[in-house]
Amino acid sequence: MAGSRTIRVLAALAMAMTLGTLALKFFENFSSVPLTHADLMALSPQTDFKTHVPAVEWTNIAVFGCTEPDATGQAHFVIETRGGRPVVRTTDLWRQQSATPATPRDPACIAISLKGDFSRQAPTAAQMDALANLTCMLQQISHIPRQNVTTRDLGNAFPTEKFDKTLLR
Repeated sequence: MAGSRTIRVLAALAMAMTLGTLALKFFENFSSVPLTHADLMALSPQTDFKTHVPAVEWTNIAVFGCTEPDATGQAHFVIETRGGRPVVRTTDLWRQQSATPATPRDPACIAISLKGDFSRQAPTAAQMDALANLTCMLQQISHIPRQNVTTRDLGNAFPTEKFDKTLLR
């Protein structure tokens, strides 16, 4: 008699735990809290979007192409391809909140270097996604309007119009 009671209690406990887990799984897809840039940083640990030295009030973003092996001294962010996948990385210029040599006339301009030769071949869809995500994140964080995002030296194959459509309005 005592053995059957123990079995019923354990079975009820297992059933309750299973139903609770299913309910949690079901409701986790209905999160009403929007993601913040801190959440996105956690999703992309290789990129440090936020800075601890808010010394500059950024007003513009310049995206430029670069075929040099190392563009870290020219830009705040470098988007390069490793193993067929785009990698976004910050440079010391971003961490120090310094102006870049790539934008000497505009010290409040965030410079993004998209590595590759886009004179004949367009960036991959993954590269474009990485560029759009980074640019929109920086627009949101620094309140930079779409008209203050410029592109240069990207080559004839770069889809400028398509990129412009991805920017925050």
